Formats: sequence, C-alpha cells, structure tokens
Amino acid sequence: MHIKFSRFLALSVAGCWLLCGQQAIAQGSFIFHTKLTNPNPDIFFGPDGVPVYNGGAGGPHSVVSIDLNHDGTKDYRVVATGTVTWGFQMEGSSLNAVWAHPSGGPLDRSSYIVPLSYGTSIGPLLPAPDQWVTTEQNPFGVNGSGFSSYTFAGASGLFINQTAYAGLQFYLGADVYYGWIKVQEIPALAGGGIVFEYAYDIRPNSAKDPDLAPLPFNPHPELPVTEISPGIFVVDDTGIPDTPAQEISRKLRRAAAERAKQIASDPVLAKAEQEKQQAAQAASFALTFEEVSPWWHDPIQLSDGTPTDFQTAIDNSITNLVVMTATNDWRQEALDRALAWAATNDLPTEIASGGDMDTKARLISIDEGRFT
Repeated sequence: MHIKFSRFLALSVAGCWLLCGQQAIAQGSFIFHTKLTNPNPDIFFGPDGVPVYNGGAGGPHSVVSIDLNHDGTKDYRVVATGTVTWGFQMEGSSLNAVWAHPSGGPLDRSSYIVPLSYGTSIGPLLPAPDQWVTTEQNPFGVNGSGFSSYTFAGASGLFINQTAYAGLQFYLGADVYYGWIKVQEIPALAGGGIVFEYAYDIRPNSAKDPDLAPLPFNPHPELPVTEISPGIFVVDDTGIPDTPAQEISRKLRRAAAERAKQIASDPVLAKAEQEKQQAAQAASFALTFEEVSPWWHDPIQLSDGTPTDFQTAIDNSITNLVVMTATNDWRQEALDRALAWAATNDLPTEIASGGDMDTKARLISIDEGRFT
C-alpha cells in the first residue's frame, strides 16, 4: 500500500482537532495519529514535540519511545547516544524498519534515514538504492539508522538541520503497516533534535478471510467496521460473494494452515523444522562474521594489558612519546663524543659516499674507536 502524505496528514490533523487529545483516529480515514507535546517547555524548547539529546552518558532526554498504535508495546525508539561519536538515530523493535539510504559499500551496515517531504508515498517498494532497514543487534552492538552523526572530524547524515518525515514499516503480529514520524534535527545539539508527531495507516481486516493480511484499503466503505483491539479493525464482508480466485486462494491457505498444525502436533516434524531454521540462522551468522572478519580486532588495551577506550589509548601514547623524547639526550651526548674524538685524531666528520649522487656520510657516534 502506498500512502500519500497529503491525505495522511490532512486527515490526521482533522482527527486530532476533532478529539482534542494527544492521539486520535481520523473518522473514516483509517489513520491513527499521535501528536507529542513537551512536558517541560523552557527557553530552549517550546511546547511542541519532545526534545531528544545526549546529556552525557545517556541521560533522561536521550530516548523517546514510539508506540504507534498505543497497545503498550514499544515499536521504535528515537535515541541520542555516544561519547566520542554522537549519533541521533532510530531503533526499531523486531522487524520494524525505517526508510534509509546505505552510507557505504555492501559490507557497511550503517545507513542514513531519508528525509521525506509532504506528499511522499510510502510503501513496500522504495527507489534504489534506498531500502527498509531494521535495527541490527549483534556482537558489535546496536546499529540503528541515523538522522545524523557527529565526530571530531565533522558531521554526516541526510537529516542535518532539517525538519522532515521519516518513513516507517512496522508489524502488528504478522501484518505489515506503513507510517511516518516527523523529526527536526538540530546541529547545535550535535546529535539530537525534536520528535513532533507520528502516524500510520489502519487497514481493515477481512471478516471473511481473517487469516489474510489487512486489506490495502477499505474496498467496502458502505459496510460496518469494528475495532476488535487497539488499532485493529475488521470490515464485515461476509455477505460479499467470492470470486473464483478467492475460492482457490482460500483452499491453498487452509491446506498450509493444516500442514502447520501437523508440524505443531508432531514432535518429530516440529524438531526437524526447528533444526532447519536453526541451521539457516547459523549459516546467516557465519556469513556475517566472514564478511566482517577483515575488520575484526582485539579489544583496545594499554601496554600492561589493561582494557581501555580509544581516547585513553591515544592519550597514553602521547604521554609515552613525550617520555621517550625526553630520554633521547644520549644521542646528542654520543654525537658530541664522536666529534671530539675526530678532532683529537684529526679525522673528518663527513666523507663523500661516492657514486653518481652528491651525498655524504656523517659521523654520528663511535664504537670503541670505530666510525658509525
């Protein structure tokens, strides 16, 4: 399903004004919209939206949780994080994804959230090379798609100094939905901004075929629609005759459902299916480790083996360099002794190296009376 922002936003705002609350379902539109307000407005941030910024080691303003359908389950997090590198990013729960643009080559797991303008369509197919990107949670940590990133070398990201929309693809059970979140990125926060509002399309389920994914739109607006749980609607289409394709499709789905029941009731089949899935997962992890193995390294340590971070290791190297430089006086002393020895013995301190190049060898020290 593609959702036009023009329809999406207009109906969302109308619904919000209608109910005068923090969240609203726009009547007849199947849009669930949530507008955020700042619980602690001050001279820096106004009443609209919730500020997100890293106050050092996280802090109370570094995370905003997003519950799109208000069922008590966190669907996304907007996070400001970092100590040496500061990031402003989104993390989706489970398979929940965000519309993003790859930031590097095929082995680079990082991606930039694409800022979308009013009127953009959101759906399963995205213009290349953009893609729906899920949060990666692996031995390397959490890697969410970023609004922006700041380091001592500079800033990167497509959302820098913009107020725009980010496209969302998320799941309720096995059903996929599409929505958006409106965010302002503020460079002065060096990895932070304001989350204003978010919304998603509420697509009705078929009462006749409840096992199917929600309909891409309500094909029978004249029929009654019932909300059976938060954000889940069912249209009563049981009186609509089936088409031949619908009859065939239903038979195939029922056969597949019966096969699933057999597997669930048969320990041998269930174990075989589980082992198959585990083998596929292990192969996927092995491929990932193989791809990143050229960049694998041991944890950063000091010379005595003490674990440390990158900045401390750099500071320690600088200190060691200063100490080593201070102990280089012996080289000057060796040169002074060599020059005095050459003068006493009436020997040259420079001699031609020979060959085609006009180069010279210089005396820098002596070893038991021999030139070096």
